[in-house]
Amino acid sequence: MKITKITRTQPTLLSRIALLLVAGMLFYATMLLSGDATIQQRIVAGRFWGFALAGFFAFIIPHILFPDKRLDLIQLLNLEPKTLMLHQAKKLFPLILIIYVTFFLLSFFDPADWQSSLDQKIILFSRWIIFTTSVACYSFYRFVIIGLLSQQWHEGKRGKKIISGLKQTGQAIAIPPGMIPSLMATSMISIVGMMLVVVTAYLTAFPYSILSYLPGLILLLYSSYRLGNLVPVFDSHFYRDNAFYDELFRNPKAFNRDGREPVTYDAVYWVPHAWRHAVWACLRQLDRRLPMGRIMLLFIIFLWFLFWIDVSLDLISAWLILMITAKNAVSYILTTGPFAPLPFQLTIQSPFSWILTRFFVNIRWTPAIILALGVVSVFRSDIGFTLPIYWALFDLIFSLLTALIITGLHEYQFKKRYV
Repeated sequence: MKITKITRTQPTLLSRIALLLVAGMLFYATMLLSGDATIQQRIVAGRFWGFALAGFFAFIIPHILFPDKRLDLIQLLNLEPKTLMLHQAKKLFPLILIIYVTFFLLSFFDPADWQSSLDQKIILFSRWIIFTTSVACYSFYRFVIIGLLSQQWHEGKRGKKIISGLKQTGQAIAIPPGMIPSLMATSMISIVGMMLVVVTAYLTAFPYSILSYLPGLILLLYSSYRLGNLVPVFDSHFYRDNAFYDELFRNPKAFNRDGREPVTYDAVYWVPHAWRHAVWACLRQLDRRLPMGRIMLLFIIFLWFLFWIDVSLDLISAWLILMITAKNAVSYILTTGPFAPLPFQLTIQSPFSWILTRFFVNIRWTPAIILALGVVSVFRSDIGFTLPIYWALFDLIFSLLTALIITGLHEYQFKKRYV
């Protein structure tokens, strides 16, 4: 029997709530930004969003695609390469749809006069649709060939001269050769995405605005062509990619990918003793999966950049909302099966204790945000010291709300149903 379609796994209620929560906060932040913005302000905000998206796609794609939760079933069905590619590509649709809606709001949301500069808004929206689609396709292509490239670098079939040259100069890399393609892909996606924003902005200065579409279309055609060439052998790439990322995500020490050490028990001294062990275990699991320290550092650097170029407080508020939402949404990872088998969760502690545990996990980076805003308030007399306090309260409330929702849909639902 020929299998041409994989039945889609129904997302859990918790995953739907988490996705809607993140999307809702993103849309709200975008409406705050674009409510009374001029067309020029929309263009500038779109460029900043494009820069952020380039880094976002360079980071998030492997976490969405790999390892495939239905890998065992797919192996038994022995699916065709084309079916596997479509199965992988469909995973990106919700993310791309959210980005499309965000750019739509950024381009057209204007309660005062939605018809003003309508032709320019249409051009702006279509340009960012092409940008999002092209960068998403390019990112997809770069990451679905990682398994094969990693194997070739590990076996010395690629990069042998580079590694030998570095060793001879005493500059040997600190990571295994098999990790290099993943780092190269992340760097290339970021660079290509950011350069696409710059080149598109440069071409808008020419009399014919159609020129600004060319960079995105060229990247889209190139990515589509490369993906088309992969279709006949995509099954080989699919299984190699899953093997590589399964080892990377579930056993990070096998690669020692970036020298990060998970948080130690002594580092969570600020948590009350009753919940300290659970908080430490959660943070340790998160540290093994995501480099949250580096992600927050990038968030804060971009926040300082927004203050430095003196953008409106609406844009800064929108970025802070996104920072806080993303930081707290990470707690959702701790509800997946490998991290939190439900019978085990309820054996360890009560659902109420899990609410407090996730609350403490969520506020781990709250002091960093307060400190970042405090630094700004020292150098900006128009900001004042009330701004860090305001956003600290917002973060605390949102952290508690996130912990309540996640625990209510995870441990409380299980207890209500089975206990």
